[in-house]
Amino acid sequence: FDFKSVLSDVMQKSTMGHWKSATRKLKKLTKQYSSADRPVPREAYLAVLEACAADRLNGARASEPARRILEDMATFGFEIPAELANTCVVSSLGEGPGGTHDQCGGIDTALAMVAAIESSPGGADILTDASYCRLVSALAKDGAIEEAELVLRSMVVEKSFTPPLSTFADVAKAAARSEGDHVEDVLQVLTYAKAAGYELDNIAAVETGRELLASGVIAAEKMDNLALGLRLLTAAAKAEGCAPDSGDDLVASSSSAAQRAC
Repeated sequence: FDFKSVLSDVMQKSTMGHWKSATRKLKKLTKQYSSADRPVPREAYLAVLEACAADRLNGARASEPARRILEDMATFGFEIPAELANTCVVSSLGEGPGGTHDQCGGIDTALAMVAAIESSPGGADILTDASYCRLVSALAKDGAIEEAELVLRSMVVEKSFTPPLSTFADVAKAAARSEGDHVEDVLQVLTYAKAAGYELDNIAAVETGRELLASGVIAAEKMDNLALGLRLLTAAAKAEGCAPDSGDDLVASSSSAAQRAC
């Protein structure tokens, strides 16, 4: 009787959108009343997860409860709906320090969500390129260049995604701004962009493409690689659609760092 009563409370609170109460009821149901013979049904987890995910994870405040639910669902072998999974990952990321939103959610939470989702049944195909791109950009902005590059590589090499140029540009800019070995990572990002199907001779026609090339020029200057810098500027100059300016001029003027490098 207690199991059914608490389960009913979970579903009722979830339907009403009371995600905090629903989360507490679900925890109580799991800890006190469930067993191997009487497990918490998938529908209960989904109901609470939907309540948490509403309104962009309730302003990211429901990020941690959503993460725990995703991890529990993966542990118990429950399938996670793709739309709900992607909503959780994207909504957990904000523009604050560490990818947080008003000190809630953040990169660590999003990474844990991704790991749980990918380990669930059919999880390898659940997350979209948009979700991974949001994670890559957040990592790059936070200075986690190696991690951003690893996710970007997985997108291009393993999942055959074609991320937008803005995603490559975000990682390249972060690497170009860094000191030491990370500067060379810009070259790897350019390689991934080519592997994804982009041609360096054409991308200067759009702003994000010019930002990517500019990062390459900056990295070339820091590595004292004149030939690479000239190759990238030559590629930019060949791009069509930049009139009345030329692509190389636009790349050179895209930032003060690019101007100094040129």
